[in-house]
Amino acid sequence: KLESNINNVAFLENMEIKSSVTGKKVPLKQFATVGYSNKLDTIKTYNRDQTVTILVNELPGYNATDLENKIEFELMPKLDTSGTKITYDGEREEIKENFTIVGLLAIFAIVLIYIILVVQFDSFLQPVVILTTIPLSLIGSIIGLYLFKQPLSLTAFLGIIALIGLVVKNGILLIEYMNDARDEGHTINDACVDAVDKRFNAIILSAGTTIIGLIPLALAKSSLFTPMAVSLMFGLLVSTFLTMIVIPVIYSLIETFMLKRKDMAKS
Repeated sequence: KLESNINNVAFLENMEIKSSVTGKKVPLKQFATVGYSNKLDTIKTYNRDQTVTILVNELPGYNATDLENKIEFELMPKLDTSGTKITYDGEREEIKENFTIVGLLAIFAIVLIYIILVVQFDSFLQPVVILTTIPLSLIGSIIGLYLFKQPLSLTAFLGIIALIGLVVKNGILLIEYMNDARDEGHTINDACVDAVDKRFNAIILSAGTTIIGLIPLALAKSSLFTPMAVSLMFGLLVSTFLTMIVIPVIYSLIETFMLKRKDMAKS
């Protein structure tokens, strides 16, 4: 039993310990070295390895990805990290865990939309034309995130997925009008031109009001909402204009090919 008034090393060195062999008391310094040493009050472990956790909160205008890149590529090369393993948790780990699930759900949504469009248009090719609006929106989202210096975070990815339904709607409006014009006897080229001319205002107004509504979120400087709003805004903006160029061109090529194929079959 140790005395409670130990307050220096000398006292501890001269403290007598009873030997279990001889029964005599001997000073502690005769069989032990006493000294000072810095130790953690608690030792945390992860996978049986001792760990030290450093928590960082980003300032306004910064995001977790930028901080991790600065630590990994600017700070760590200046330090001696031999024998040390560094891992990142938080947002990066959350993205890794959820990206796969969200990606699979996005693929499922696209397949489901394709099936619905096949039933609606009674065609396997026209839904493919409509779905080309999705990669167009992806181009816009990437450009927007780059210009606003936002990371491709989980919320940004969710914004891109939300674009699927928005941009597909524009393609449906154009294809539906083109088919109606063809049924009325218009040529393929005339149907494409009329569709863009007649649906232009509706598509622009719909996209414009959505983009304006997202501006406050994009300017909020929130690490949660800003990436999502930016990906939605620029994805919708770019895809809206490219859709009115790409959809008529692809539609014209496919329908012209199908007409030639029918003529060859008849002959």
